[in-house]
Amino acid sequence: MAVPVGRMRAQLVAEAKRLIRIGGKTAGWSRRQQREQKSRAVEVVSLYSEAVLKPAKFAFYERLFARWHVFASAAVLPDAGGWHHSRLGRAPLLTEMVR
Repeated sequence: MAVPVGRMRAQLVAEAKRLIRIGGKTAGWSRRQQREQKSRAVEVVSLYSEAVLKPAKFAFYERLFARWHVFASAAVLPDAGGWHHSRLGRAPLLTEMVR
C-alpha cells in the first residue's frame, strides 16, 4: 500500500512532536527544550523523507527510460527489402543510395 510521502512525513512529524511533548513533561524539560527537540525531530524526518524519495524518483525515471527504449526500437521493423521505419515506409537500400 503506497502512502504519499507528504502524508507520511506529516504523520511522522506529528507523532514525534506528540512523543516529545509527553516525554518532555515526564523528564521536566522546559518549553524551549521541547521546542528544540521538536525542531530536531522535524529535521531528521525531512532528511529521511528526502533520502527515501530520491531513489524512488530515480527508479521511476529508470523504468520510464527502459520502456521508452523498447517502444523506440519497436518502431524500426524488418521487411523483405531490408530495414525500414514503420511510419516512413521502406528505407532506401544501399545499392539504391549510390545510384
